[in-house]
Amino acid sequence: MAQHNWLLSVAGKRYGRILDYGAGNSPCRELFDCQEYLKADVEQNAAGDIDFLIDPHVAETSYSSHYFDLVLCLDVLEHVEDGAAVVQELFRVLRPGGMVLISTPFMYREHEYPYDRRRYTSIGIREELLRAGFHEVRVEKFGNVWQAMSDAWYGSVYRNTEPVHLRLRERISRKLYRMFLLPILNLTLFSQHDRDDNNSVYVELLVTGYKN
Repeated sequence: MAQHNWLLSVAGKRYGRILDYGAGNSPCRELFDCQEYLKADVEQNAAGDIDFLIDPHVAETSYSSHYFDLVLCLDVLEHVEDGAAVVQELFRVLRPGGMVLISTPFMYREHEYPYDRRRYTSIGIREELLRAGFHEVRVEKFGNVWQAMSDAWYGSVYRNTEPVHLRLRERISRKLYRMFLLPILNLTLFSQHDRDDNNSVYVELLVTGYKN
């Protein structure tokens, strides 16, 4: 929900070219109005519409420098071999005045084994973008300790994207939780944020970087 609202906040204008780096099935494509929306990933998706296949050991694309107005990199950096190289590539293909949107988890279970490689802190991700050349970086923290605990319990239904076999009682409890309790928690406990920004527990980082 937080990521969706964050994307909506920048989707209200028409863009020229957009790159979705690590696109997968591009669940956010319909949010954006643009002249050209190109998708890059390490493998082809089910729809067969990935435009460029990335070598996972290199992270580079064949697109020209300063080519895109907006670059998306959503829940990708935790999986790549070299996060710094990916951020540098995002900077290279972005035109001056362009913007990159990066999301990455923090308090979240290990997933998509064996390709879950890192967690960034808010300080670490900011430094990564500044080293790559971005002149302004805005980092937003979302979630809290209650949401982290919920994700740890409810998320145990899946292991490496595959459903885990649960006993009937466990399946029923999670279904009831999702149907009745989770909507209430999203509006109450999960919407609260730690007031101590320097000592906070959060679930996800949403990062906006700007290029001169």
